[in-house]
Amino acid sequence: MCLFELSTGTVLTLERLVGYNKNMRRIINKREKEFLSVIYQSIVGTGFPPTFVEMKQVTGLSSNQSILDTLKKLTDNRLIKRTKDVARSIVILPLGYKFLGKPPLAPFLGATSAGVPVDMLEIAGEWKMLPSEDDKLERLNSEVFLLRVYGDSMINAGINDGDVVLVKHEKEFISGDVVLAQIGEESTV
Repeated sequence: MCLFELSTGTVLTLERLVGYNKNMRRIINKREKEFLSVIYQSIVGTGFPPTFVEMKQVTGLSSNQSILDTLKKLTDNRLIKRTKDVARSIVILPLGYKFLGKPPLAPFLGATSAGVPVDMLEIAGEWKMLPSEDDKLERLNSEVFLLRVYGDSMINAGINDGDVVLVKHEKEFISGDVVLAQIGEESTV
């Protein structure tokens, strides 16, 4: 079944068309979807995104440049976010989860206080599934993480002692926003 014939003469079939966003602005190919799946499975299985060596082993590619090119395409199309020159810094963004048909994951980074700032307790390699039916999560096009909050100074904002909060990384906030404030190594909500 032919869906489109491109100006180059290439026929776009269902086998080549893996996914698209609701505005039909992005087509994701098999390799990109395979990479998303490898990243997702690594996070679920080990608690960390895969290394280049692991990606090469799973995908059968032998070139680091092929890995870099595919990761750049995924980053440019807002399917993943990665911090350049930082190992295992890949984060799947909401659109990436949609293409995979998997529930979104967020790293559980530890605990902080609601009240006097304390040293944040860090937990490495633990990820939690987020409810995928929540429309608000679709609007989070940046990195998010989870923290457990101890203390009772935020009960009027609906955050009780022991609650887990979803934190979105933002550089700016306005008066009245609930924020995670970090002062050196200490933090508080």
